[in-house]
Amino acid sequence: MAKEGLFAGKEFSGKYILEEEVATSPLFYVYRAKHKFLEKPVAIKIFRVDIIKSPHDIPILKEIASEVIEEIRRLGALEPHPNINWITDVDKELGGKVLYFVMDFAPEDLEDVVRRRGHLELSRAFRLTESILRALSYTHAHGITHKNLKPSNVRFKEGNLVLTDFGLGYIAQKAIRRLKLSGFLEPPIYVSPRILKGEDYVSFVEADLYSVAGLLYFMVTGHEPYEGDFAKIHADKLAGRIIPPSQYNPDIPEDVERFILKGLEILDGKGFESADEMLEALYEAFKTVYAYKPHTLMEIRDEKKKIQREIFVKEDSNINLLEVHAPSIINSSSPGSIVFKFDRGMNLEFDVKTLPEASYEIINSQSRKTYSVIVRTEPGYYGTLEVRVQIKLPDGSTYFREPLNIPMLVMPLQGQTSGVEF
Repeated sequence: MAKEGLFAGKEFSGKYILEEEVATSPLFYVYRAKHKFLEKPVAIKIFRVDIIKSPHDIPILKEIASEVIEEIRRLGALEPHPNINWITDVDKELGGKVLYFVMDFAPEDLEDVVRRRGHLELSRAFRLTESILRALSYTHAHGITHKNLKPSNVRFKEGNLVLTDFGLGYIAQKAIRRLKLSGFLEPPIYVSPRILKGEDYVSFVEADLYSVAGLLYFMVTGHEPYEGDFAKIHADKLAGRIIPPSQYNPDIPEDVERFILKGLEILDGKGFESADEMLEALYEAFKTVYAYKPHTLMEIRDEKKKIQREIFVKEDSNINLLEVHAPSIINSSSPGSIVFKFDRGMNLEFDVKTLPEASYEIINSQSRKTYSVIVRTEPGYYGTLEVRVQIKLPDGSTYFREPLNIPMLVMPLQGQTSGVEF
């Protein structure tokens, strides 16, 4: 519940007006604020110094602050991802005594959404879990793990799921132990039992995936996978005792229950090893609930080479993608046009990624029933350019199960056109 808080009404860095405190954690006060010039809501997390109980705590707190800044810096070095609540600013206030960072305001968390409904319908639980795993696949590929996934760190911004607090919850738990803060230790509901056992090496990648399975259990049942006090949860988890999710919700298919229990390391004591592996298993488990159907797509390159390839598209979508026209070769720094042809004109949202990074623009021609993704590399770049395209549907799901990957060769050409015309 929001309260006015110590910093309510203050102005930070001449541009953020703090309105009210919306949460408190061992390391941070969290405020809803407004960007003074953009007039948009933001969340501001203020690093707490009031947890110092003695002069001996000061160097510990400085070390913890350095860890927090380093974690923020590592995540901030990546390209933004639609399912991560990016930190947009870090600064100090009140003569350097207050460290704070800023992100978009995401007012609801997963617990709010689930508690309001009792439990989520299977199709929505699938879509949310898919988004979580896509975000983790991206960060894990860059060596960044979350380490403390739980419902309060899965938030919603204008209906879009975003993960927040990468690494910070783990740092907070270490701080609790080092500073001997009472009353802040959390029950280990979403923590891998291998971490509780104190095994010498535990992959934080696998620990994140364990938490994902726990979150899915919560979504489809309305109950957390382990309930009770700290000691009971600890004992049940180490003993492998759990109430199967179908006892709470009989509509859960066997494949979905098996997926959840594997992720929680119940079936054979082993969960998933990578986000991509878990994502593939998610599609298989939910195939009777929220399926992607195979679709044969004609890919035409330079009007000469025609390739038929099978892709998986949203089964209950009314979109019919007929062809993709793409050049095999484009001239360095000249535009290359990838054209998506549909059976009718429509408004769609295209999510485009290029590797290496290249500029692009998207043109919608409803009269011609096409979308054109026009890409241009940096001058002097020669080699392969990969263009990855995903189509976002109005309900927040994706049209392709995996983004459509279109490779092109970038070379110095003389007297050739690189685009494709109808």
